[in-house]
Amino acid sequence: MAEIGAVLGGQYRVLGALGRGGMATVYLAEDVASGERIALKLLHPHLAADPSARRRLVREVAAGRRLDHPGLLVARSLFEADGAVGLVLPLHPGRMLAERVAVEGRLPTAQVVRLGLRLAEALGAAHRAGVLHRDVTARNVLVDDRGTPVLTDLGLARIGEGGTARSTALLGTAGFVAPEVLAGQRADLRSDLYGLGAVLYLAATGREPFAAAHPQAALTKQLAGEVAPLETSPAWLDQLVRSLLDPDPARRPQGAAAVAAALEEGRAPEPPRAAAAPTRVTRAALPAGAYTVVVRDRAETRDTRRAKRAIRKGVARAAKAATRGGGIVQDVSRLVGQAATALQGLAGDPGPSLEARLADAVGAAAGLPEGALRRVTALERERFRLVSHVDRATAERLANDARALDLEASVHPEGAPNDPWAFLLSLWWVLIPLMWIAFPAVTVLFKSPLIVFPFVAITVVLTTVVRPWVQQHVLPTGARALPVAYTNNLAPHLADGVQAPPEPGAAAAATPGGSRVEGFAARALAALDGLEGALGAVPPLVASDLRSSIADLRREVGGLASEAGRVERELAVAATSTPAAAWAEERLARLDTLARGGVAVDAAERERLSAAVAAHEAAVEAEAALEARLTADLARLLEIDATAQRLRRELALEPTERRTVEVALADLDQRARAAAAARGELG
Repeated sequence: MAEIGAVLGGQYRVLGALGRGGMATVYLAEDVASGERIALKLLHPHLAADPSARRRLVREVAAGRRLDHPGLLVARSLFEADGAVGLVLPLHPGRMLAERVAVEGRLPTAQVVRLGLRLAEALGAAHRAGVLHRDVTARNVLVDDRGTPVLTDLGLARIGEGGTARSTALLGTAGFVAPEVLAGQRADLRSDLYGLGAVLYLAATGREPFAAAHPQAALTKQLAGEVAPLETSPAWLDQLVRSLLDPDPARRPQGAAAVAAALEEGRAPEPPRAAAAPTRVTRAALPAGAYTVVVRDRAETRDTRRAKRAIRKGVARAAKAATRGGGIVQDVSRLVGQAATALQGLAGDPGPSLEARLADAVGAAAGLPEGALRRVTALERERFRLVSHVDRATAERLANDARALDLEASVHPEGAPNDPWAFLLSLWWVLIPLMWIAFPAVTVLFKSPLIVFPFVAITVVLTTVVRPWVQQHVLPTGARALPVAYTNNLAPHLADGVQAPPEPGAAAAATPGGSRVEGFAARALAALDGLEGALGAVPPLVASDLRSSIADLRREVGGLASEAGRVERELAVAATSTPAAAWAEERLARLDTLARGGVAVDAAERERLSAAVAAHEAAVEAEAALEARLTADLARLLEIDATAQRLRRELALEPTERRTVEVALADLDQRARAAAAARGELG
């Protein structure tokens, strides 16, 4: 602890302690040069010695430079001197919300609403800048004498993470940290909103939402969503706070802008629309191996399959022409289509086509549901390779499935011969005629009728021994150029609406129910659809302007979804550091200490440790940058959603009023520029 009266770094005189937390102590200090009083937040000694703690403080200061909102108390600079590490912050005259409620009791409803509105707007500004708070609690909200709050400690909670780049552990406050974070998932924007709900509950009732005699009991209440109602508050505020505390992030308000709008208008939040979640499969690959399956039409059914393919193509062309044609053309096309359909029935091809059944057979071998694989054009060929690079058992199974569909199928090893003798033996069918063509000349040369016996013996060996060996070890030359329908990796061939599982070792970046990006983009587009549908009662000139703005927003949503989806995938497969990275830092620190004490150290070991630490730092920095960019993109999607819903409601109440709509669109445009600037800095 810093002593009162001590001058740290020759710059700040310590006047006394303002508060102490689990990670740091806040001191009132005075700048000896200017006389200005500031708050000096110094990490506890055991954290001050941790290099990762210092790096995270550096990132928090960098994040603070992107934030400009009166509801956020951000660090001015990093302080590091005399063995102390911490942050320099503006001095706030207020006290912690938790302290005020403990002393004076719950706040009046109007003050709770003002507090929530300011905090929601502050969180929205942070999210647009790519900053997650991760520890929104009543201890991190300072309130002055007029009841005006500020949110502090942005990003400081990340110091509690472990030594890996992918760690999601968090020294959050029990009862305020979101359940999904406790379950090991990544925090996102809705995790901060959960903490906001707990803060508002405490402010409105004077007690924590999940107060219990034992931490495990509090956690049980959190996971069950057991929250007592706010008896003295309006029904809409009770519904809003309880929705923020929902254990499922998909059922919470989907963004700080939606919370701010509900508080400003004094209404319960609209329930989030469920985005159409894709069908998720646990596996999208066949067992890998070195075998392929060659499939061909049987001679007796080849003409029938050709006719069926021609009929199906005719039906498709007729249907397409019928939809485009008009008048006589449309009537003729419809008759052609009906005739083609009748011919298809006569061809004896009811139910799924042969190609669809082959695709389903491959999918079934991988454990996929029916219809999960797209049919590829190779399946319509008379001869093709059904799968490649699979193990022998899977190849045999698929060959049997193809035979059951009245096709010829054979299993062969993958690839070309790997040595000259194997290549020569693979041409056994060429050697036999060449050998017998040369037989008369050999007979004349040796002048013995007995020479026929070696020729017969070689022919027998080639057909009974070499041929089976070649089939077991070599892909026939004629089959190497055949088109391949499916490789062992089936992910590129999944049908629309079917989503592949994450790559092995990738962290699950999405929340339950689907990808965050997909869900947020779907909600934004649905809100824009609803807004466009409400333009019927608007004057044409106004409606034209609004439709132009909506079209621009649709394009922006598409661009954001594409960018955020890419970032989400990169974040899911970001390079992870092993726990050995933390040991490397500690070992390197010990070696440096020994070197300063005059003890000889291994220079090679020190170089290896330095490289490991540098790689770990790079992984952490890369992941933090990706996460910040994803946060900014998701925040923008959610703000488009919230603004579109708000405009739709206002149009329904006053369809001829244009000023409010223009103000909202101007605000959205201003926030878009701010978000674009933040993404530019993050990029």
